[in-house]
Amino acid sequence: TQNLASRMKTELSVIPGLTLHSPSGAPEATSLVTFTLEGKNASDIVSELWTRNRIVCRAIQPLNGVRLSLHIFNTESDIAQAFDAIKAFEIVELNPIETTVIEIDIISPTL
Repeated sequence: TQNLASRMKTELSVIPGLTLHSPSGAPEATSLVTFTLEGKNASDIVSELWTRNRIVCRAIQPLNGVRLSLHIFNTESDIAQAFDAIKAFEIVELNPIETTVIEIDIISPTL
């Protein structure tokens, strides 16, 4: 499971705005992977990962982090699925389009 956790950490490290909080190297590294995503609420991420992908994880407060707990029954495919689901959270909503109001006076010809 530490190999899978190591792979998960490596995969997640490329996501902009994502900060890993779990140790990467031995002897401190475990099968727990904790991260934060800048500007995202951990509880919302946990809820969405479950609702959309059936990925079980938990919010860690007051860190506002998300913890994945990898186990012996997880596979490389699970890692890929989790990575894709988490990467989808990096897509930031576009800022509202600024609109400029242009007033046009229509002058109708006099008859």
